[in-house]
Amino acid sequence: MKLNHRKILQSGLAMIMAFSLLSEANFTPAVAGSGVDVYIVFAGKDKKEKKAIKKAMPDNLTVKFYNVDLLALADYSGKQKAIAKLEKAKVVVFVKDAPHELLEGISLTTAVVIFNSAKSGVQSASKTLYVVGTGISLGGGLKTHNATEADLRNLELLRSTDAVLLKGTTDIHNAVALVVATIAGS
Repeated sequence: MKLNHRKILQSGLAMIMAFSLLSEANFTPAVAGSGVDVYIVFAGKDKKEKKAIKKAMPDNLTVKFYNVDLLALADYSGKQKAIAKLEKAKVVVFVKDAPHELLEGISLTTAVVIFNSAKSGVQSASKTLYVVGTGISLGGGLKTHNATEADLRNLELLRSTDAVLLKGTTDIHNAVALVVATIAGS
């Protein structure tokens, strides 16, 4: 049998790809059990919001970040990898509007908290909860609740409503942290 350089390269590449897939499959369970409690998804222009939410989070929660500006350059498989990464967390927080625009139409299996946005581009099969301050109009069709700080620790109330409206003295970043801690603890 006569082999040329092209066939040798093709078979070598096929072996490398197969090895890569097998290696990735072997390491996936270790990553999946990494214990991420919260992913905060944000755009570069919203870094201050991301930092304020992170600062308000309880120390016992493992928090990671995902900058959706990276998705603007990603192809379909890159977006699917990002979605798979997000679903490893107990709760995913989407900061403002940009994540919805880049992930339009997806539904995660994990709980989703939407911070200061009325967009509905990202949803959850388990629970989608809007946490908004004054000046955000959610439109009709959502069950809303004007929340106190005590309400943010009430898991049953959070499960039974679609949106938590914050008016008054509660800092919105602390409110998001309380909601996330309540949902992640369940």
